Amino acid sequence: VIAPVSGTVVNLRFKTLGGVIRAGEAILDIVPDGETLLIEARVSPVDIDVVHAGLAAQVHLTAFSKRALPRMDGIVNSISADRLVDQTTGQSYYLARVEVDVKELERLKGIVELLPGMPAEVLIVTQERTFVDYLIEPFKDAMRRSFREV
Repeated sequence: VIAPVSGTVVNLRFKTLGGVIRAGEAILDIVPDGETLLIEARVSPVDIDVVHAGLAAQVHLTAFSKRALPRMDGIVNSISADRLVDQTTGQSYYLARVEVDVKELERLKGIVELLPGMPAEVLIVTQERTFVDYLIEPFKDAMRRSFREV
């Protein structure tokens, strides 16, 4: 078996010597070496109106201490075209792919070892607001909805 790229084998599906594999069936997954780091994040359908490709994002790998490993900068690469549903929880979400800056990955070399499937916390920067904006926004929304005839 020859792979089209070099990388790390993950999710090996067959471990039996002499096992039968059907045509076109996946044997394993490969995480390519030297590729950009893509992180998949779930965006709530409530927030999807303000999230789009090109927004700045901050990524923290939750497997490591926040003091030992500061947040990494990234950019939202793409957003799924339609809503997806988690099969175990039934929660709806949109899938956002965040590309981590290459400089950030260089900074991590020798400090931590990144592995496929590590959990991450992603903060997508949609707009800058002050503390007062957070306090006043619910009142502004209520005023917009009130005193209207339908």
